[in-house]
Amino acid sequence: MQHRGWAILPAVILLGGVGCGSDNGTGIECAPFTLCGEACVDTTNDPQHCGGCDTACAPDEACDAGACVAFCDTGETNCGGVCVNVQGNAIHCGACDTPCSGATPVCVSSECAAECPAGETQCGAICADLQSDAGHCGDCGTACPPGGICNAGVCECPAGQVACASGCSDVSADPANCGGCGDDCAVGASCISGVCECPAGQEVCNGACVDTLTDAGNCGQCGNGCPPGAPCEGGACICPAGQVNCGNACAELSSDLLHCGDCNTVCPAGASCTSGACVCPAGTVDCGDECAVLDTSMNHCGTCGNGCPAGGTCNTGVCECPAGEVDCFGVVCAELSSDAQNCGVCFNSCPAGGTCVAGACECPAGTVDCGWDCAELSTDVQHCGQCNNDCPTGATCNNGTCQCPVGQTECNGRCVDLQTDVDHCGTCDTNCGPASAGCANGQCLCSFGTTDCGDAGCRDLLADPRHCGICGDGCQNDEVCDGGGCVCRPGLIPCNGNCIDPLSNNAHCGDCNTDCLGDNCYLGQCTATDCNNQAQPARACDPNGNSCVTLANMNSNPLHCGDCGDDCNRGEVCSDGNCENFYPATPCTTCPCNFCGNDLCCTYPGPGDVICVQGAQVCP
Repeated sequence: MQHRGWAILPAVILLGGVGCGSDNGTGIECAPFTLCGEACVDTTNDPQHCGGCDTACAPDEACDAGACVAFCDTGETNCGGVCVNVQGNAIHCGACDTPCSGATPVCVSSECAAECPAGETQCGAICADLQSDAGHCGDCGTACPPGGICNAGVCECPAGQVACASGCSDVSADPANCGGCGDDCAVGASCISGVCECPAGQEVCNGACVDTLTDAGNCGQCGNGCPPGAPCEGGACICPAGQVNCGNACAELSSDLLHCGDCNTVCPAGASCTSGACVCPAGTVDCGDECAVLDTSMNHCGTCGNGCPAGGTCNTGVCECPAGEVDCFGVVCAELSSDAQNCGVCFNSCPAGGTCVAGACECPAGTVDCGWDCAELSTDVQHCGQCNNDCPTGATCNNGTCQCPVGQTECNGRCVDLQTDVDHCGTCDTNCGPASAGCANGQCLCSFGTTDCGDAGCRDLLADPRHCGICGDGCQNDEVCDGGGCVCRPGLIPCNGNCIDPLSNNAHCGDCNTDCLGDNCYLGQCTATDCNNQAQPARACDPNGNSCVTLANMNSNPLHCGDCGDDCNRGEVCSDGNCENFYPATPCTTCPCNFCGNDLCCTYPGPGDVICVQGAQVCP
């Protein structure tokens, strides 16, 4: 655990200019750390940003591996909320707040020294063995996943564990990765030999293990909830004595207004439930929704269901409008000579800004009736020069002509500055792309490691499958760009000029030279067993149905993504059975990567390049 407590010094160093590149135009490069406000921090141990920006630990807690903990491990000291090994920390050397500097910038055995011991490298505030330090494995700042170890500068999981997004996991016993990475068990379940199991007598309902004999939310079966006040006993909802289970409530049918006489009878407003029957007060009539006085009720005037228009009254059972107004089909009483919503005739609405004069709609002087509103055609950006002629966003209407501000041009309904707009740089059709550092003087400014490919914007020619090695030179759908050259996607191998899946291709089963000759190919082996009867659930794919693709493989197979033959194009990866767009995260070497913004930061399988995947919830 001696690697914890590095957050403060690396942040100060990066902000001081040691880092290269920039983050979203701020000029601050934080990789492998995180930009929080204007500071680069290590969220694995910073008590003010523990696990994420602005997530602060309590005063009596330290930040350990991205989580607030009440105390530090043996051999570590809590220095202002950070667990550190004072024997090797240059900020807290020998004791808290005892920094090393000048000619002795590193801490060795609790004393400041001029350099790290042989075989170790200075990584910010500590000396690290890049061959074995899990926090700096192979290079400073390259941390192994939780539970991982560093062996000869390469991150590995302990024997019996596999690398999952959450860290190293024993998929035979980990409820969060049971049987495979990302396969969560239900709440309350255990993972036994890679299979999720609920406690005896329980079953899974809505993601949790429950006892349907006693669970009031799942009584007798999943989703069958008992009404309030009714416990679940022996798989049945039990209402109190004298009450009946009406599904949503336990009701006393003799007096319950919502369940009067039976579960489905609701008494009208103003009524009472007496001996299981709805009773209206004397002088009123049961009109279904209320007990109504027919002589005066606006909703039931004279007879049930006869509603009077808005603005009218009910007099002795007859609807009446005020003098000078007309009943517009029982909806409203209107004065047709002046009502802008009923001008001249019922429901004839005048345009916005207009008035009704003597039963005719009129627009103010200098404006024109454009149907929905009165518009001044010389200045109205929605009716410029003529009705319904919209100006571009950002433009004005001058003398009936749409005009963009000086120095801007209309591009696809917007006024933009072609000198600075990254989506329209130099021309309306030039998008600088996600790897751009901006647009200046009509030219895309490309980030370090990218090349200006004209209308295609800034592209990483070493990793972009649409522009691999040369602008415009794209890879095939079954290929990926690795080091500027198109190669088969991970999991596929080249055979006779094509990239194939050796796990399922019956003509090249296991390798290019093995033809199953009419049999099926399953997990790289020829077999006469039907695809539907294999140990792992599989689908029979390809035209002759002899390629057995496992359902689990369809979550990430770019040739069969989610279903047989659904292949992803060259700019997509297969993530959880869906083809999702991606782009290279050029400035970053590890995840998380601020360059991805709201997109998911992932490591491309195989080449190991960091990519940003759009719309995905899990990495491929």
